[in-house]
Amino acid sequence: MAGGSGLSRPLQALEQVLIAPRNKLSRNAVNHFSCVVICNGHPPPGPLCHHCDAHAIPLLTASVNEVAVARALAQSLAEQPVAPPDEYPKIGTVVDVFGCGVLLSGPSGIGKSELALGLVDRGHALVVDDGPEFQVDNDNALLASCPSGFEGMIEVRGVGIADVRQLYGDRALTALTRLSLIIELGSAPEAPSGGGDRIAPATRTVFINTIELPLLKLVTSPGRNLPLVVEVAVKRQQLA
Repeated sequence: MAGGSGLSRPLQALEQVLIAPRNKLSRNAVNHFSCVVICNGHPPPGPLCHHCDAHAIPLLTASVNEVAVARALAQSLAEQPVAPPDEYPKIGTVVDVFGCGVLLSGPSGIGKSELALGLVDRGHALVVDDGPEFQVDNDNALLASCPSGFEGMIEVRGVGIADVRQLYGDRALTALTRLSLIIELGSAPEAPSGGGDRIAPATRTVFINTIELPLLKLVTSPGRNLPLVVEVAVKRQQLA
């Protein structure tokens, strides 16, 4: 914002930058203005008008001073509703591991169901294979459950639909779990051998139903004991 009596110093400096910029940095800074407001009813200088037109920068004028404009902008921004965070896709397989709900996500065919079955075989419990339902409880926790009629069903590629309860008994299923971690499976990137084998901390967070959750990316590759890796990731998450 620029204002003052006569041609104010900010306007003078801005005009000089536009007419004869001392360096590329000063010109680039002007090019990246989101908006220009000329205060105290001053008409904008000609070079500024041309520059704003050329770079599609909104050019506004106000009859009041800079302080009044700043206050009005602050009040307007404070009244704007906060946009909801981007939602993470609500698809994948949910398993309860050590009492911690884990959403296994990733592209089709990456091995989510096989990993879930491996975790069940190690004593953990399946919640749902694909298509989980989510709800937020009174404690602001995100609960994951299985749609009615699909309890215990898991699709194993190359084998078909398997009934986990029939294979492992009732202990292999749980109706509800508090989701605490998302593990996203992916293929190995083009990198030197061993470049993607370490477990990195879950530094990224995502949102489901506005609840913030840590996300950990794991590379699937032959020979990796992914059920064990998931157990270690969950244990570390619980200790964090």
